[in-house]
Amino acid sequence: YRTLDSGTTWSKTGQALQSQYVSTLTSAQGSLFAMGDSLPWVSTDSGSTWKSIPINVKTTVRGLYPIDGVIYAATTQEFYRSLDGGASWTKTLFVNDSTGVIDIAVNPLHPDTIYCSTFERVRRLKYRRAFGVHCAVWRSIDRGATWAKVINGLPPAGENLGRITIAVAPSRPSRVYASVISGATG
Repeated sequence: YRTLDSGTTWSKTGQALQSQYVSTLTSAQGSLFAMGDSLPWVSTDSGSTWKSIPINVKTTVRGLYPIDGVIYAATTQEFYRSLDGGASWTKTLFVNDSTGVIDIAVNPLHPDTIYCSTFERVRRLKYRRAFGVHCAVWRSIDRGATWAKVINGLPPAGENLGRITIAVAPSRPSRVYASVISGATG
C-alpha cells in the first residue's frame, strides 16, 4: 500500500510484492527497496512496479541497506555488498557456518563507516542455541571491504553473549548504540 496524502488515504500498489512477507522497506537514491520473504526487491517508480534483486547466495537475506550508491545485505551466514545497484555482489565478512550477520548500521555523515553485528545460532531437531562466542559487533571504515571486531566497552565474547542490535544516532553519528541480549545464564 502507499499514500500520497500523508496517510489520509491508502491504495494498493506493487503487484509483485502482494504475495510477499515484507520485513523491511527503505528508500535511497530515488528508489524504494523492500526485503520480501528471503529476496530483496527494488522499485524505481514509487512502488507501482517491483523487480527482484538477484543475490546469488546460498543463505537467506535478512536485511538490506542501500546508501550512497552501495547496497549492503545481511544474510544468515555472511555480509555482502554491491557497488553496481545489485547487478553483482561480493561477500566481505564470513565468521563461520553457524554465525550470520543480523544487523547493519551506516554512519550517514561518513558512509565509509559501517557497523554490523553477527549472531551465532545452532538449530537441530532437539537442540537450539542462539548465543555464543561469535556474537559480536564489527566495524568497517572502507564501505564494507574489510572488517575489524569491536571489543572495547562491549561484553566479552563468551557463551553468555546473545543477539546484538546496533544503531547509529542520527543526531550524533559518532554515537553508536548496541542492545545486547544475554545467552543461557542471563
